[in-house]
Amino acid sequence: MNHRFDAIVVGAGPAGSAAAYMLARKGANVLCLERGEYPGAKNVSGGILYGEPFKDMADNEKGEWPRERRIVKHVLAMDDGNNFTSFTYQRMGGEAPLAFSVLRAGFDRWLSARARQAGARILTEAPVDEVIWKNGRAVGVKVRRPEGDIFAPCVILADGANSLLGKKAGLRADYKAGQMSLAVKEVIKIPKETIDTRFGLNVEEGAAYSIIGEVTNGLEGGAFLYTNRESLSLGLVCHMDALIREKVNIRTLLDRFKQIPWISALIQGGVFKEYSAHLIPTLGFRERPRPFTHGILAAGDAAGFTLNTGFQVRGMDFALASGTAAAETVLDAHQKGDFSSKTMAAYENRLKDGYIRKDLKTFRRMEAAMKNRALYAVYPKVIGEAFADLYLGAGKPKKRMGRLLWDHLRSYRGLRDLVKDLFFLRRFL
Repeated sequence: MNHRFDAIVVGAGPAGSAAAYMLARKGANVLCLERGEYPGAKNVSGGILYGEPFKDMADNEKGEWPRERRIVKHVLAMDDGNNFTSFTYQRMGGEAPLAFSVLRAGFDRWLSARARQAGARILTEAPVDEVIWKNGRAVGVKVRRPEGDIFAPCVILADGANSLLGKKAGLRADYKAGQMSLAVKEVIKIPKETIDTRFGLNVEEGAAYSIIGEVTNGLEGGAFLYTNRESLSLGLVCHMDALIREKVNIRTLLDRFKQIPWISALIQGGVFKEYSAHLIPTLGFRERPRPFTHGILAAGDAAGFTLNTGFQVRGMDFALASGTAAAETVLDAHQKGDFSSKTMAAYENRLKDGYIRKDLKTFRRMEAAMKNRALYAVYPKVIGEAFADLYLGAGKPKKRMGRLLWDHLRSYRGLRDLVKDLFFLRRFL
């Protein structure tokens, strides 16, 4: 194998494959290194992908790519163990929002195949142990294979949330427990006709649920459930520091979540198919890794490009967009013949001009707001019990909803806590 390339990409997830595709499409000699047996082997489940950025990569003029269902129903819910309160958004006229459920094993393989068809070299079972440096600039990588050292004037790191190469390159410090969340997920096979009936969907339509409260035993985090073509994906995301503080095994919480009556009814008769666990960066706006240095760019999770807005969890679309921006930066650097940090800084400018940095800045206070435990342990009870008082007790005098909410709030929260909660609530709105 040729040991010299125009660029090396580490990781064949969405960020890495998007970068490899763009580089190869523009004529660059690019190598993408994947530690798994095949692209997607380390990502057996999936998520919700917002947007449709694949028309130029698709297999035909119709823009086909391996999505599961178009999400037309978004449900935000609170479960306090006794009451289930939810808000549903479903567009009834016109085109539905661009949001799709995706299974990563198939999706990653397809995206990597598109990069290969464009001319990229994909090498699997190729863990990268070190970046090779010369005169303070990255010039290649050390691969745990017979190929050994491989050289290129620029390396794109797309090796996941806990990017050790990024740490060694000085892009980030050690992560703390409060800067990471742990996600666990199961995929349960269910016939598509059953899914359509249980969730009130038409063919190819999908639903996505985000739930807080008793589903995580009141811990900082939440549960999710969404529909695939012939399966359901469901799981939990919890802040690592909360799990450590309460000495809770998240797998125990997941088993408990599946036993909740309304959840067990939705998955009834299903067959367990897959299980996965994944670290998610939950960093403050200024805590994210530096995305560039001399001869190196970081994309996707390796750059901390994830976002929880309180209503959406974004990651895959950020990975694809940042991988593309990294490739464009490398192409410009080749034209200039300059891979210094000054030239690599153009990557950050591209991110600022696009939606990634703008969205991260807009929601920069959300991570702190979502660590207020009352949001998960108190407010689902307050709202659920207020609605219970509204609908139960026929023949008894009723209070206005505002009064009901206030009475239940005061039963759980003192005035000082309420003022503090209102301060956090401002960050959501």
